[in-house]
Amino acid sequence: TLVLVAVSITALAAMGALAIDLGMLFKSRGDAQRAAEAGALAGASVFLNFTPADRYADSVAADARARLYAQANSILNIAVSPTEVQLVKVIPDSLKVRVVVGRVGIKTWFARLAVPVNAQAAAAVGSATGASCVKPLMIPDIWSEATQDGNSDRAEDDGERWTYDPTAGDFYSPYDPASSSGSQTGYGSGYRDNITGSQYAGDRGRQIILRPNSQQDADGLSNFALWKDDSPVAKSIAERITKCDPQTVNVGQPFKVAPQEPIHDAIQQLVDRDPDAEWQGQQIVRSDVPDWRDSPRVIKIALFDPLQASNFQSTGNVTFNNIVLFFIERVDGADNITGRILYYTGGSGRSGGPTASLIKQLRLVE
Repeated sequence: TLVLVAVSITALAAMGALAIDLGMLFKSRGDAQRAAEAGALAGASVFLNFTPADRYADSVAADARARLYAQANSILNIAVSPTEVQLVKVIPDSLKVRVVVGRVGIKTWFARLAVPVNAQAAAAVGSATGASCVKPLMIPDIWSEATQDGNSDRAEDDGERWTYDPTAGDFYSPYDPASSSGSQTGYGSGYRDNITGSQYAGDRGRQIILRPNSQQDADGLSNFALWKDDSPVAKSIAERITKCDPQTVNVGQPFKVAPQEPIHDAIQQLVDRDPDAEWQGQQIVRSDVPDWRDSPRVIKIALFDPLQASNFQSTGNVTFNNIVLFFIERVDGADNITGRILYYTGGSGRSGGPTASLIKQLRLVE
């Protein structure tokens, strides 16, 4: 009996030692994986900069941010050293960052071995299918106007009244950063860059005036219409303007055109919550919030294909093909809203849904 017990204890002790050593190695592998994922997400987040910046110029910043965040983690309660961030590969063409984190010699407690451990992760910024907190305002995406663009600056100026009419030579193509086509006219594209020597790139900072459309057909470029959903708990237009509506608005999803109503007071509430914020030098300054994207005056508005405007009166339905950030500068008593296009908006994804170029999502891809 004593011999059997001794042999059994030895075997059990060996199994316990193996379990502890393997558990420690799995723990270190998990720690390395967490560090790699943190570095990859942080590095790729540089490409989610809400500006049409040069992605190749962002590569250096992406590399530095990936290393910084990877080193902010630890493996077995020992901080990741710079040399343990074994690889940071920035792939600007696909807005991706790959990170490998590892430790050369993880010493086991019982086996007295030094085991190398490493982990890899990659994150990328890609187009998303929808976004939440979208205000109930919608405007047509911008097209190329053949007859009313008097000074050929490809933008609607005072005294011009653009109406989308393909039979008159107007054409529209939504912005697609994956395409090299020069005929993309939608907001975010480079179609209007430097046409009149302006400082705008991808329309970021371009000032537009949104005017209410009393005819409810939204056929003018700067006219806005209101939209609603059929939810039994749907909120009022004013509440959806002054508060965040958490429902996700997905591109390609049908919504109802809502009757036009006064929205001055609701828009003014947003302005009053951050009264000192203003646009200056291609950026928002003097905001009361640390991150300008959190300002109540920075809102998400939906864009639709201008061809849909002619359907509003007959069907009352609309589907969106993009969502863009917009900074409210002021609103007058006639509900005319002056503001600036701000480019990307953060979004979310759903399986199999159509994506939009101005809705961006950061996610792990490896």
